[in-house]
Amino acid sequence: MSARLPSEPEKPTPRQFEVARLVARGMTNPEIGAELGISLDGAKYHVAELLGRLNLSTRKEIAEHMKRIAQEKPMTAEIVSIPILPVEDICEAADWYNRALALETTYLHEGADETEATNYAILQRGDLIVHLILDEPPPHSEPWTKAGVGRLYLKVRDVDQLLDEVRKSGIEVTRGLQTENWGARGFDLTDPSGNTVHIEQG
Repeated sequence: MSARLPSEPEKPTPRQFEVARLVARGMTNPEIGAELGISLDGAKYHVAELLGRLNLSTRKEIAEHMKRIAQEKPMTAEIVSIPILPVEDICEAADWYNRALALETTYLHEGADETEATNYAILQRGDLIVHLILDEPPPHSEPWTKAGVGRLYLKVRDVDQLLDEVRKSGIEVTRGLQTENWGARGFDLTDPSGNTVHIEQG
C-alpha cells in the first residue's frame, strides 16, 4: 500500500495569522486571548485551527513556519495596515458599515454581562479589514480613542459604482463626488459617531 501524501496547507485567515504571529513570539493561550481581546477557549480554538490548516503538530512548528515566511518574503510583504475607528456604539457602527460598504462583522467582543457594552469589533470585506473600538467615558487614555476623530481613507476601482451603491442603501453622502486638488475623484461619508470615510478612485 502506498503512503498517503499530506494535503496541501491552507492559507490562514487574517485572525489565524495574528494568532500565529503571537505564538511565534512565545505567547501562551491566556496571553493570546488577552492580547486579542478573546476568551481562553477562543484562543485555544484558533491555535487548533491554525495547526490543522498548516498541517502542523506543535506550537514550535508554528514558530518555525513564521520564521521561514519572514526569511522568504521581504519585510514590506508582511506589513498590513489595519485602521481602528473609535465609535460611540459598536453595534450601531457595525450595522452602518455593513449597509454603507458591505463590511461583514467577523468578531464582536461582548461584555461580561448585560451591563457591560460591546467594546470591540472587527469588520471585513475581502482584503479590507476595519476595527472598531468603543469610545468609553472621559478621561480618554489616548486622544485617538474619542469617537469622531477617526478618518478612513479608501481607494476603489470604480468610485461611481460604489457611490451608486451607497445611495441605493439609503446612506447619506456628506460630501458629493468631486475632483480633489491632487486630481482624484472622491466623496465622503460620515459614520454615526462622526468619523469621516473618504472614498476615491484608485
